Amino acid sequence: MPKKRALDKILGWLAADHSFASADDFEKLDSALELLGSLDLTAERRCKILELFWLRAAELQTALTSELVAAALPLPTELRQRATRLVDALGLLARSFVAVVTGLARTAPSAGSRHPAELVWLAMRSLHRQVQTSMLSAIPLPAELWQHALNTLRLFQADQTNPRLTDEFNRMLALAVAQPESFTAHELAFLIDYLQTISSKIVWLSPEDVPPHGAWWLDPSRDQPPHALARRRPPPHETNLFIFDCTPLAYQARAHLAELDSGTPPATLGLPPAATTEDFRQVLSLAADRWSGPSKRQQARRQGNYRAEICASVGALWHYLGGDGKAGMEAAYPLAASDWLVSNESAGGYGLFHVAGPCAGLRPGTALGMRPLAGNAWNICLVRWVSSNNPAHIELGLELIAATAQAVRLAYHGTTAAVPALLLPAQPAGQRGEALLTVRGQFHAGAFTLLADDISGIHLCDCTTGRLALHTSSIEIFEFARRTPQAAL
Repeated sequence: MPKKRALDKILGWLAADHSFASADDFEKLDSALELLGSLDLTAERRCKILELFWLRAAELQTALTSELVAAALPLPTELRQRATRLVDALGLLARSFVAVVTGLARTAPSAGSRHPAELVWLAMRSLHRQVQTSMLSAIPLPAELWQHALNTLRLFQADQTNPRLTDEFNRMLALAVAQPESFTAHELAFLIDYLQTISSKIVWLSPEDVPPHGAWWLDPSRDQPPHALARRRPPPHETNLFIFDCTPLAYQARAHLAELDSGTPPATLGLPPAATTEDFRQVLSLAADRWSGPSKRQQARRQGNYRAEICASVGALWHYLGGDGKAGMEAAYPLAASDWLVSNESAGGYGLFHVAGPCAGLRPGTALGMRPLAGNAWNICLVRWVSSNNPAHIELGLELIAATAQAVRLAYHGTTAAVPALLLPAQPAGQRGEALLTVRGQFHAGAFTLLADDISGIHLCDCTTGRLALHTSSIEIFEFARRTPQAAL
């Protein structure tokens, strides 16, 4: 294609009305960037066009994020494809900015063009957007991303006083260390917004420094994410490591939490409005714990190699457990369970990957039932993390909440509607009394009636709510006390 015609095609697409981000826009973003790379342009003109691409990519990311925060895993094929295309385009955009910088005379930029330091920041910002989109989509980070980020940083390593460049890189590190796979996309979007509003206080350590216990390291020669020093030692005699400490960021986050808990408005602290909500403060608290350093594993993991069944629908699980007074309801809900393989296990939970069957609706913080195919009892588990290396491969990390449960209903006094719940036995070792698991929004302080339905009839018991033991964006677990003996109708 002639140069002028190709350039007109690119500029025409950039100038078009993109008020609605269609799937075609994501595909054309990537192909138009590749076409731009094939054209012989001056550095100044190429830079101006790349900036237009950068703005367009930012618009597409905003539109895509609004869809991702509402989606569960696994993502619909078309949505995942759009996310993958945007990630690829952002990587190409970052490399294009770096190519422009390396072709410019650093000490004498052309009149009217951006300073190379600004272009390096745009490159790092593009890499950061890659990280955000990948994590929100639960897809793997692009190959060699951390190597590209370190190389981009080192283009202006002597200019580390530039806070925009260092903050952008630090935000990438903070997201990686926070274990993004353990948050829903909605929670992760809040954490991204939080990091964008602060100056990320992460300390970079030199090879001569004695790293603290909670330090992390990156090996620029390897395509790997940050490793915790406490869990994995770096290669011996490696002198080119990038070592950093997120502890100051954890202190900063906890100081913000203390201010929020005392009633200080988020706007006064320069934080997102969503910081007023208890849910997002819980997200920030979890992130602060992880920025302090990796937690010590309390239980040893064992290799697993057996099949298990997962029921990801709490409603279907309630029926499986006899919530309507009938046993053996699996046949009535055949599409609610799926087949998985346990890859590792401990006394506290399981790691599994999907083998067959429907598995829609997975999110960190949801409850589900899990049982070995050879067994009958459903374990009640909490989804701790979800990852998806490709559309056909999904992995789960589950925390064991209870080895068994009973399907019941509860009705608060003064109301007529009874809501389904799972009755969990007391766990003295876990310092949790008898408790109820419900969907989010059912916990209210006060008196209620517990209804259990089985083949012998309906059993009633007056109760009082106790401590809220756990709540996530999807479920609540709260203790209760029985006030009267159980009566049968």
